[in-house]
Amino acid sequence: MLQEHIAPLEYLVDKIIPTIGLSLLGAPSKYFKSYMCIDMAICIAEGVKFLGFNTKKSGVLYMDLESTKRRPQARLRQVLNGAECPDNLHIVTSEEKVAKIGNGLEFQLESQLSEYPDIGFVIIDVLKKVRPEQKRGQGDYDRDYEDLGALKEFADSHNICILVIHHTRKMRDPDDPFNELAGSSGVMGVLDAALVIS
Repeated sequence: MLQEHIAPLEYLVDKIIPTIGLSLLGAPSKYFKSYMCIDMAICIAEGVKFLGFNTKKSGVLYMDLESTKRRPQARLRQVLNGAECPDNLHIVTSEEKVAKIGNGLEFQLESQLSEYPDIGFVIIDVLKKVRPEQKRGQGDYDRDYEDLGALKEFADSHNICILVIHHTRKMRDPDDPFNELAGSSGVMGVLDAALVIS
């Protein structure tokens, strides 16, 4: 094992978002998570700095599953401020009937990656929209680990990064902001990277 050459970790956003695996961005409602992710998507699509951090240029699929086309179009115009939208930024909205994890989502992602092979970054806004119903008798930890584990497995096997947007609890944790993420400890157990806006 120690003699095996393993390539060093690379990042889409330097020191924050790795090029492969599952990442999560958590924040309370109305904390501009979607705006932040649109800005991140544009920066990665163009290969320019995001929040002062270098990015690795890549095609991006942004899945805005709480909106019709009107809202992401308006947000894009605000963030771009007159600049051209990069042609390697692809947007899917709630109008396109996205399936749930384990019930067609992976097939839909496969189709997008086949149509646009430059995509290396997928943003799912928000996690709740792609989660299947909790199975009878399934504990919260098992549910979180299974759902997020399926997304991580897909990302790893396709050499892409998936970022899911998630909510935090109303109760603040002054010692560890990651404890504010909604769900069980299974959420953090699966992730390669996590960000919390507080």
